[in-house]
Amino acid sequence: MDAQQEHDLAMKERLDMKASRPKLEALLQKKNGPSLEPLQSTKLDPIASAMEDHPGLTREKAEEMAKAFGF
Repeated sequence: MDAQQEHDLAMKERLDMKASRPKLEALLQKKNGPSLEPLQSTKLDPIASAMEDHPGLTREKAEEMAKAFGF
């Protein structure tokens, strides 16, 4: 790649960044603002969360495993 191509690529990236800056700032504001709903991980108890992550896991088996590991 020659110097002109490198310059053109750098300018394109800079323009792309300027175009997406308002969108990025809006996403950051949304992320840093107050959360309206609890995180998925805090909605469920650990057993329900494990069951959701592992569809074949039953509540009984999950409780058995938790008891075996001292939870």
